[in-house]
Amino acid sequence: MIIIPLIPTKSNFTTIDPLLEIVVKHNKKYAFVLSNANVNTNLFKEVASVLKTKGEVLGTLKTTVKMQIAELDGLGIEEVDKNHDNVKVINNIVKEIIKKM
Repeated sequence: MIIIPLIPTKSNFTTIDPLLEIVVKHNKKYAFVLSNANVNTNLFKEVASVLKTKGEVLGTLKTTVKMQIAELDGLGIEEVDKNHDNVKVINNIVKEIIKKM
């Protein structure tokens, strides 16, 4: 199974269709994970809506200051804050991937 991580911006969506052509041609299962998402914007809602027409979205990791700190420090969010909302999202994504395998 191929997990396709995407930051929900219009510029990131220019590569989806060519990528999906290759994935489908090779008969691979796939799903999307959105990351660094500002879920309170109209742009996010538009992009997420379009993405759902192209395949399953396993989860959305919200952009937060703690996520940015973790990235800058080369750490995972669980190392910075084990109770962060995105830790729960990541755990759910892992469970979904395991179920699909």
